[in-house]
Formats: sequence, structure tokens, C-alpha cells
Amino acid sequence: LLDKVSHETIADLTEMSRSCGEISLKMQDIDLVLVVRNAVTATRRDGVKIYLNSQTEMSEITGDADNLKEAFINILNNSVSAIRKRYGRGEDGHVDVNIANDDEYVVVKIRDNGTGIRPKELKNIFKPFYTTGKPGENSGVGLKIADDVISRHNGYIYVNSEFGEYTEFTVILPVKDRRKHLWTRKFPG
Repeated sequence: LLDKVSHETIADLTEMSRSCGEISLKMQDIDLVLVVRNAVTATRRDGVKIYLNSQTEMSEITGDADNLKEAFINILNNSVSAIRKRYGRGEDGHVDVNIANDDEYVVVKIRDNGTGIRPKELKNIFKPFYTTGKPGENSGVGLKIADDVISRHNGYIYVNSEFGEYTEFTVILPVKDRRKHLWTRKFPG
């Protein structure tokens, strides 16, 4: 019975993962600073401090606010989880969220002082169902969904980490009316 349930659960999760690419996006002009601020507010912190710093009051992009908010919540949840893993209740941990933009791109950096990610695990973190957490702790789909949503906005997500020290996610999205041009520019990985 357990084997049958496990196979059914895996099949359901696999279907959910495939359907992520089929989510319809409601593209409109949105303020990414507001979207990120709403994601920070909605993230369950468990004692972890999240600091938001924006070099601009508004960063207008063309996108789906709800899906982008969910993507940022997934990244922030990953940071909170890493901090709780390192510090316990999270009171010594913090997440710094920085937003900057120029005429072409908005860059959102999310850096935590959690456990960091081992180099051998970095290549897997955007794969569906990949998790370093304990069974039942998380599903391993949050970063995959974030990657899919950001990619569907013609954006990029990168991760830099030092195990035992920090993890930093960098999200790059084109400003309003520049979505079609992002693919022509190369960014360091």
C-alpha cells in the first residue's frame, strides 16, 4: 500500500511540476519593488530578520505580479529555512534583499547568512523535488517554480554560495518594454 501511495504521490507531484510551465501569466505593467515588498511581508519568518533596501522607489517591469511574488516567496522561504537550520530559531540570522535597476534591467539580490550550499549541490537546486532538507520538511519544488517563473519573464536567476557562510540569489529581469532584448546579453553565472 505504501509503495502504491508513494508512486501516486510522485506521479501527482511530477504532473504539478510539468504544469508549472503551463501557468498562464497575466502580463501587465507592475512595480517590482512593490512585488518584492509584498513577498517579504508574506514570508513566514520564524524570528528571522529580513531587510529590504531599494535604490529606487519604483522599478516598472512587464510581468505577472502574483507569480513573481510567489517566486520571491519561494526564494525567501529557502533563505529562512537555511537560517533556521544553522541557528535554530533564526534570531541570529538575517536576509538582505537589495533592489537596483538601470535603464535595461532590475536586479534583486537576496542574501542570507544561513548554512550555505555545498558546491556539489549547487547544480541541483533548481531541479524539481531536489531538497537537502529532512523528509517532510519541504517539497523541493519552490526553487524550481521560482526559476520557471523568472525564466518565463525573460529573466535569469543565479546563485552564489559558500557552505557554512551564506547564499545569495541574484534575479535579473528586464525593465518595462525591454523583455524581448534580455536574451541578447550574457550574464556571469
